[in-house]
Amino acid sequence: MSFIIQNIDRILKKIRENIFLISISLFFPVALLRFIKAINEGWGRFSGEFKASFPLAYFLPSYNPDLYNSLLTSTSAGGVYFPDTPIWHYGPIHHFWLYPLTLFIKNFETFMNSVFIIYLFLIIIGFSLLYQALTNKKNIYFLIAFWTIILGCFQMNDNLLQRNIELLELFLIIVAFWCLTHKIDFLGGIVLCFAAMAKLFPFIFFPYLLIKRKFKSAFGFMLAFVIIFIATQLILGWENSNLLRGGQAQKYGLPSVSSLLGEAYFAPIHPQRGSLYTFILSFFAHVDMSTFVPKVTYTTNNFLTPNLTYLSLVFILVLVSFYIFYTSKKQNLLNEFAILTLLMQLCWPRTNPHYYVFAIFSCISLLVFFQSKFSMSNKLKYCLFFIYIVALLLMGNLIPASIYGKLFTLKNIPFHYFSTYGLFGLGSLTLWCLVIFTHFKNQKKILGSDI
Repeated sequence: MSFIIQNIDRILKKIRENIFLISISLFFPVALLRFIKAINEGWGRFSGEFKASFPLAYFLPSYNPDLYNSLLTSTSAGGVYFPDTPIWHYGPIHHFWLYPLTLFIKNFETFMNSVFIIYLFLIIIGFSLLYQALTNKKNIYFLIAFWTIILGCFQMNDNLLQRNIELLELFLIIVAFWCLTHKIDFLGGIVLCFAAMAKLFPFIFFPYLLIKRKFKSAFGFMLAFVIIFIATQLILGWENSNLLRGGQAQKYGLPSVSSLLGEAYFAPIHPQRGSLYTFILSFFAHVDMSTFVPKVTYTTNNFLTPNLTYLSLVFILVLVSFYIFYTSKKQNLLNEFAILTLLMQLCWPRTNPHYYVFAIFSCISLLVFFQSKFSMSNKLKYCLFFIYIVALLLMGNLIPASIYGKLFTLKNIPFHYFSTYGLFGLGSLTLWCLVIFTHFKNQKKILGSDI
């Protein structure tokens, strides 16, 4: 009898020690089912960036006419844009990394499903590397909670369904994290540059490398940038980049003279994309959610207040973040990458829901914090954990997307409400505040020592 009581006490103690991880991992079946559903729906479904900018589309007829003809005749490829001039969208890596596939694959459906398989492998390999970089200890609760957050992330599944380049960016950032964790600084810088040249957001890592005196990484970043820059000019031509053409940068949210003067917004409120900026802007608008496409009526003709509010907030977020990087006595690479990937989302006024997949770094960083041993009152622990769960819900984790529709009795697409009101941006800001808080708490800890 005493043996049974001792075992029960041991089990109860283990549960108490891992209460945070257990509470999250209870959602693992939901997360796994959501991921499996995304795989099932994603196979044979073609949309996203490949229709807006097929890799090397302008050159395709000359070196793979069979794939080009398949794109023209396939009903699944309806809507793929083929420019009359060599205009290209996104970063050059979006085009270069899939060039080998465009060489030998002759069928559009085969091409898209091959990309789908590649992204599945990148997700599994990338996050396995991340987990390995975090801990060498066996903790089944942490392992289950880790994969619960990843597989249950709406943004992860949305990227997979649309085969967005953000999955490649995220994979490259994870590889760079692994390299820096293992002191392979030069390669880490090169990989970060490849991520930045896929889309602009990861360029924020370059000043970080300089501030942290990771000069080998910074040199690798610059060397890779020069090589990619030259290759892009020779193959695609920078003058053909859509982002660099007149007026296009402002279309994607970059400030213009009119927006800085308050005569226009940085980015409009939109049902399919939302940011921290549109969250602020929603306080200056009336949104009618009764129709499939919400009707937005702005309550002001001058946008100076929301624009300046957003710019001031972004300035504070960047200043505080880089001040912390500069003054930190002990490096906590996971926290620093979490802060940087959040800044990538917070500092851009026009963001799509799938951009928020980068928040996974902060979610994992906080997961590590909540299962670690830290001195804090129980009330504060549970208060912070409650805020963490709310942030996860805002970011699309833990519960099925359809439940949001039932809560708000909407007849729209999943996350219609969250995108329109920019609640993803609010979730990112909440996570940033939590990560900054935990960064100070973790200054006396070594990364991974408590996992």
